[in-house]
Amino acid sequence: DARREEIDSLTAKREGLERELVRLYPKYSEARRQKTTVKSLLATLSNTETDVVLLDILVHQLLIPAAKDSPPRKEARVSVFVVRPGEPISWINLGKSEKIEERVEQWLKAVAERGILPTVTGINLRELVWDKLKDKVNRAKIILVSPDGVLTRVPFAALPGSEKGKFLIHEHMFAVIPVPAKLPQALAAASPFHRGNKDNLLLVGGIDYGKTET
Repeated sequence: DARREEIDSLTAKREGLERELVRLYPKYSEARRQKTTVKSLLATLSNTETDVVLLDILVHQLLIPAAKDSPPRKEARVSVFVVRPGEPISWINLGKSEKIEERVEQWLKAVAERGILPTVTGINLRELVWDKLKDKVNRAKIILVSPDGVLTRVPFAALPGSEKGKFLIHEHMFAVIPVPAKLPQALAAASPFHRGNKDNLLLVGGIDYGKTET
């Protein structure tokens, strides 16, 4: 049928593009063969010297069945998969993406107007997102965040902490991992700058992220 023909045509185009990628970029075929499994990812996290948790965030569409007076519809939801060595992977439902986006916009507006202070908008965002996750990460020293959707705009470390006047960075160390599947390869291919030299330290402060060049 027409749909089958369309799928076959798209498949052929994809295979053609992949062959072209291999020709132009030989390492592409090698990268495709390096598949990361949950087991290898957990092994990588287990090999670290500190307690590490990975938060793999996913924005997805949920199909809402038809009701008496309305047709079926799709609704964007936010899920978080908590990956921790020695424990089953946990799934946390953060709810509607639209509601989270509204809180994010309110917080970012407050930050732009008043600076990075523990404002009510920040607390509201923390309660909607972080407070649903904290029971799964409360003992971890390092939090690896793989954000998606609107949460790519949220630096978790800058959210208000559990104590008045403090932030989450006072409770955990955070790092952003755009592609969790590449974590084992990234650690295995650590740059020579980090290998065998524990004295290297890079400090950056006073960054004005909102400043535009003149």
